[in-house]
Amino acid sequence: MPHSYAIGIQEGPSNDMSEWQIQLQTTIGPSHVLFHSSTSGVLHLAIFLRRDLTWFCTIPEEAVFNIRPAAANLLKTKGALGISFAFFGTSFLFINSHLSAHQNKLKDRIEEYEKICQSFNLPKNLRPLNPRYVSKDVTARFDCVFWFDLNFRLELSRKEVMDILDKAKNESNPSINSLIEKDQLTNIMKKGLAFSAFFESSSLKFPPTYKFKFETNDYDTVSQRVAIQLGARNEHI
Repeated sequence: MPHSYAIGIQEGPSNDMSEWQIQLQTTIGPSHVLFHSSTSGVLHLAIFLRRDLTWFCTIPEEAVFNIRPAAANLLKTKGALGISFAFFGTSFLFINSHLSAHQNKLKDRIEEYEKICQSFNLPKNLRPLNPRYVSKDVTARFDCVFWFDLNFRLELSRKEVMDILDKAKNESNPSINSLIEKDQLTNIMKKGLAFSAFFESSSLKFPPTYKFKFETNDYDTVSQRVAIQLGARNEHI
């Protein structure tokens, strides 16, 4: 049984999220409880912990960063949420972000990543006598960091991606790892432009999930977006 679930959405409803959290709780079951959640505009992040482990966690702390300073009448759609806590002496940070869209906005996404790292004032109250807690980069202050939805894209046309996927369907052992070679996130990590050497992405075990036709497993041929949406995980332990 997993110790925790971290669930984030980037374009959810901007109103009360309590009903959504109730549905999550119903789906996960009574073994876990909602430990903490945070909302900013259409961004939402919820942490569920195994019920018997909540006693061994510190009080959760959160931080919010809005990439686009918006007027009061505009909906906040780009930014990041962070929730941190310590569990049996190991510190955790979960970041749910929604960076700039579009294939040609790579530079903007890197700059936004840097701003988020420098703006998050976490942890607030739990600061052990450790030199790395004075780092300007929030990801260097925690033992384990999980960061998801980065909006990086593939440096391929829609047609090229579809050709690779069609070929994979006809293979006895289908492999689509060739997409990784053109993934913006993977390549900037290799070049050291964003995400430290401690970060790593999970291996690709399924085809891209964006974007299907409604109620089918067929790709929407109208959309031209090409992304595989890898997350990033950072473990100092």
